[in-house]
Amino acid sequence: MSAVLVAGLVLVGWWFDVDILKNPAPQFPTMKANTALAFVLAGLALWLSRAASTNRWSRRVAQIPASIVVLIGLLALSEYLYEYLFGQDLGIDGLLLQERRNLVPHLNPGRMAFTSALSFLLLGSALLLLDVKTRSGYWPAEHVAVAVSSVAFLTLVAYLYGGVAIHQVYPFATVAPPTALLFLALSIGVVFARAQHRIVGVMTSDAAAAAAMRRLLVVAILLPILAGWIRLKGQQFGFFNTEFGLAIIVVFAIVALTGSIYWQATSLIQAEEYQRGINKVSALLSQSFMLEDVFPGVATVITTLVPCDRICVVVREGEKLVATLSFAEPSLKCFHGKTWHSSGKTAVEWVMDHKIPRLIRDLQHEQTFADEVFVAREGIRSTMILPLLVGGEAVGSITLDSRMPGAYTQDHVTILSNFMEPLASAVRNVQLYAQVVGYSQNLEDLVQERTRELQAANGHLADASRHKSNFLANMSHELRTPLNAILGFADLLCDQTVGPLTPKQARYANHIQTSGRHLLALINDLLDLSKVEAGKLTLRLESLALSEALAATVYEIRPVADAKRLTIVSDIDSAPITLTADPVRFKQIVLNLLSNAIKFTPEGGRVTVTARTPTPSFSKSPDYAEISVADTGIGIAAEDLPRLFERFRQLETTQQSQGSGLGLALTKQLVELHGGTMAAASAGPGHGSTFTVWLPLTPPASRDMGEER
Repeated sequence: MSAVLVAGLVLVGWWFDVDILKNPAPQFPTMKANTALAFVLAGLALWLSRAASTNRWSRRVAQIPASIVVLIGLLALSEYLYEYLFGQDLGIDGLLLQERRNLVPHLNPGRMAFTSALSFLLLGSALLLLDVKTRSGYWPAEHVAVAVSSVAFLTLVAYLYGGVAIHQVYPFATVAPPTALLFLALSIGVVFARAQHRIVGVMTSDAAAAAAMRRLLVVAILLPILAGWIRLKGQQFGFFNTEFGLAIIVVFAIVALTGSIYWQATSLIQAEEYQRGINKVSALLSQSFMLEDVFPGVATVITTLVPCDRICVVVREGEKLVATLSFAEPSLKCFHGKTWHSSGKTAVEWVMDHKIPRLIRDLQHEQTFADEVFVAREGIRSTMILPLLVGGEAVGSITLDSRMPGAYTQDHVTILSNFMEPLASAVRNVQLYAQVVGYSQNLEDLVQERTRELQAANGHLADASRHKSNFLANMSHELRTPLNAILGFADLLCDQTVGPLTPKQARYANHIQTSGRHLLALINDLLDLSKVEAGKLTLRLESLALSEALAATVYEIRPVADAKRLTIVSDIDSAPITLTADPVRFKQIVLNLLSNAIKFTPEGGRVTVTARTPTPSFSKSPDYAEISVADTGIGIAAEDLPRLFERFRQLETTQQSQGSGLGLALTKQLVELHGGTMAAASAGPGHGSTFTVWLPLTPPASRDMGEER
């Protein structure tokens, strides 16, 4: 925008005829009005095309003033061409404003110099090509801009040496110094407008070669200018003739370039040694988590680059400061492993808290913290403390001590800063590794402790369950004997063997009989389940005629179904011929399934008993019998199916029914005792349910034992 401002002031001077704005230095040519207009447009195009602008619209708009700049350059060049060919002036230069005086008689007033016209053509083209990149990675804009800057620089140097005379030399005629300066500024702006330009990448690189190139570039620009100026002034004042002046330029250039090359070579050597040191430190730190083993090598690398008599790495561990790593000359104390109480009054804590280096050039004149007073008594004169930062967090600090005053400068801080990153990462990794080991050990101890507690609790639970099951199993006769007496007397009363009963007495006797039988069934289920859990229920296996056993069980329960007007359908013709099972427990399994189906099937429903060889989808089908009981009852919700075989579990339904909640749990235990499996399925409430049992045709031999009585 500076170019726009300067050129805009010149345009204002032309419009209002203000000489001081048109030409502040009257001895030099005036910047033409069309030249100022082109500079305003070029500056505007460059500002709209700046890299910070992410608006694609603004970059497209920038092409409009850039195109006008190209057009102005072409029109001015066409004037020169037409006048050269036909000897006539088209008058295009005077369309905007006319210059009153002309310092160069053979040129028309208001016409920009040939060099300016060509520069505007190139500058406008560079602005249009700013984002163009060839397939080979070539950016045309930066090279076109370099050509413009070269012409402008040549004009400025010529003014430096020639004074006023340069403006009368074709094709530099009428090129004002501000014009050349604006061309130089805008062309440099085009080069640096895109970070991806090669010249920008080289100039801003952090590489040592790029740093050397930047220093040499200053010498390459200033040295020839200075040498030429010395020769020119020497000859003007008669100090020497042309030949001796040329010799002075040559010797001056040789000495200056040689000194510059030597200077850059020493800088490159130092940078190479520095980079080798960084690589060696990184390699050493990556070898092992045990920093004590590799730190002597790290200290050796540091001492080759920075003079020091002692190096110490300090970290915080809770309320303590610990010198985890230390290296010292024999005459100084090594602090390795030493601990201090964290008081907040030491230099290392200040550095870790503020996360900035602390540099003391002479401890005899500056002792702010307690640790600085301590090391000064050892003869330490200068010290440098740098924070070890990882992700903006201080994990420790490194201290370099020297017995020489003024041993450290800000350059040493810069040199060591790049060493701090790998060292800080290594210290952080060691801390994290120690934490992981500690957490792992604590977790292992905690797991072992919880395992012992769980084992003890499981042992107590197993003992309690075993005692409960043993108690219930052993109490079977004690519980059944009084209940059988109650049922026997209730049967006598109901049969009226001892005499007639009134209707009310008969009703009460029937209640006693029904409740007693329900209680007996509950006790039998509970005792059987307890026996299974206690391991006291064994099977007496026999070979059964499967179809006959099922038919007999269906026949036995049919009166109960008839009382609810239910239909029992048997489909057992496809059943295997024989099945090895405990007859009593097999009958109990089937009766429980049928009783459950009858209980939850409304009047007029149907219960279907099926026995067959399982379908091939069952993994053990060749050796199993599949027995299923399906009903058209109330059905089971999908979320209730997983809880169906839990003990004392009765699902909530609209139909209230008596039961202990043990029947299905006991049935499943008996099936598994035979080596089989059991499953339930339902399409949902109101769609009935199906209970399926798979029993092995020949159970394992270990189950062929008599039942304990």
